[in-house]
Amino acid sequence: MNITYERLFSIKEFHNAMGGAILDDSVTLAKINHNNVSVLNDMVEDMFMTRSMGNILCNIFVLKGEISATINYRNTRIQKHSIFSFIPLLTITEFVCSPDTEAYIFICSREFIMSSSFNSSPISISEIINREHSPITTFEGAAFKTINDCYSRIWHYLNDTGHLLRREIVRNSIYNFLMEFANILLSSTKIDKSTAAITKSSIKKTYIKKFIELLVRYGEKEHNPAFYADKLCISVQYLSLILKEISGKTAGGWIARYVITRAKVMLRKPENSIQQVAESLNFSDQSSFGKFFKKHTGSSPKRYKEQHMVFF
Repeated sequence: MNITYERLFSIKEFHNAMGGAILDDSVTLAKINHNNVSVLNDMVEDMFMTRSMGNILCNIFVLKGEISATINYRNTRIQKHSIFSFIPLLTITEFVCSPDTEAYIFICSREFIMSSSFNSSPISISEIINREHSPITTFEGAAFKTINDCYSRIWHYLNDTGHLLRREIVRNSIYNFLMEFANILLSSTKIDKSTAAITKSSIKKTYIKKFIELLVRYGEKEHNPAFYADKLCISVQYLSLILKEISGKTAGGWIARYVITRAKVMLRKPENSIQQVAESLNFSDQSSFGKFFKKHTGSSPKRYKEQHMVFF
């Protein structure tokens, strides 16, 4: 019997794991540091690999220190006074915090923010949220103070459980943050140099975007690069060439990472047996799944499950 895993991630589950402040299952704001970054990595895997990113607004705001991340298989630094905006088609495999890191992670359901005030916004909320080529924004001087004040205000009202209009004032505080963020973005003429190489070739960029979309849709069942190349009407060699040029990994490498990430998400659930995980990921038997998992992680599925099960 295959596993039902369409909704493994929820804002409440994230709050249970990370702590912080929460408003029902609509908004949570938690603090990140060197001690809880491993928990963050587990939750982010769930978030991306259960296709939850299309339903939420999520970002990390670094106050002190630095967070490094592997984004689309490239090492990226999120320095202090920067916001990293999560974008649905990004592949994020690991966050690492410097010992002095202080940061917020903010998650809000799209259903919560798309209220009347957001619908009347003079700028598209989607454009603020889904900045495809610029997921990192660094703030200086007054701009940093403005954004920091916005986060502090959201934190304050999320924790003010006695406020009679808490839900509305939290919503308004988030709207205020997004408008201030948009104002800073629109006023800036800076271009993130790290993304310049990606934007030079719109054809390659389109292929990579479509490949990631296909991988999210079919990756649990289809492990052969030829399947994706056929869907894109290009050769396997060309697909691997453009992926390796941008990310350093071939199509096979991307697929293996996706399958391993999905396997880890499933194995962490106590109710999922190893046999069920193997079947859900379209392996011929539990033995072949075990060999594949150990090859890419250095651990057997049984040992990983025993060490990483998460109870909510």
